[in-house]
Amino acid sequence: MLYKPVVLVGGIVHKNGKILLLKRLDSKKFFPGHWEMPGGKLNEGENPAEAIIRETKEETGFDVSIKQVYNTWADTILNNETKEHVIEIDFILNLKDAQDVRLSEKEHSAYKWVGKGELPKPITPQMHRTLELAFNYL
Repeated sequence: MLYKPVVLVGGIVHKNGKILLLKRLDSKKFFPGHWEMPGGKLNEGENPAEAIIRETKEETGFDVSIKQVYNTWADTILNNETKEHVIEIDFILNLKDAQDVRLSEKEHSAYKWVGKGELPKPITPQMHRTLELAFNYL
């Protein structure tokens, strides 16, 4: 079995005590229809800070700056003939301007701003823990 390390980034965009969540397209291979924060894989040669700023812009239209790293986690995922060791770095982000969310039609079908205790379903257990932790940093 092929072993593949994968580095991901996730970002908490927040406003008025609420965080922005995006709903994955139902056609996605992994976790279709699940709620998540903006983020994704690093491009070749890209550092995590550059990646979360790029991913947030691509997925929401927002220009952001990094406030701080608040969480890291790792997991192993079996994917056909590949064993992926996923490492994620999660950031608290600051909005540079107040504008409407512009979703990437290739990635997400909906968005919502949620407060603590308002996390929608479906959501993965890891994402639930990551988002609950984020409220401690807002």
